[in-house]
Amino acid sequence: NHGVQFFDGTPRFEKKYNCFYHCANLVSAILPSSINSIGNNAFDRCTSLVSVSIPNSVTGIGEYAFYQCYSLQTITIPESVNNIGNSAFLYCNALRSVTILGTINSIDNHAFHECKNLYDIFYFGDSTPTVVTGSNASFKSCPATIYVKADFTPVYFYVWDSNNNTPVNGDWPGKEISAT
Repeated sequence: NHGVQFFDGTPRFEKKYNCFYHCANLVSAILPSSINSIGNNAFDRCTSLVSVSIPNSVTGIGEYAFYQCYSLQTITIPESVNNIGNSAFLYCNALRSVTILGTINSIDNHAFHECKNLYDIFYFGDSTPTVVTGSNASFKSCPATIYVKADFTPVYFYVWDSNNNTPVNGDWPGKEISAT
């Protein structure tokens, strides 16, 4: 078992950069409710990381927080998170599903860039997050469909066409889902 579990009262690591940098054998992490954010490069290159449990106390996910976590398959982002930093999930090639339980203010440059197996994003927020478009698109080269809750009003933004790597105009590509 190559997991790590923190308990409330564990020394904070959110301000520390690279706290699990390149822990290639780390498979799972359960984070304590005492942390406020996941710092920059926190799990950078944890190539065997399959799962991480993020508590509802976390308000932000830092830049490159899960960069090159090639084995990460799904992630649930709690209601408390309001920002996903630059390249936070860059090159998470096994990532297939993301569930965002609350309203995100911004999803920054390349946040899910090159997540080539990310097919489903379930967004339960009440308003549209600010996403980056064009060459630094938040979802560049990502084939995902974004599903939104039924009372959400879609807005206009760019969709990245991963087949020919060019931005194309499009509506919010969501389909209605119901919160359970």
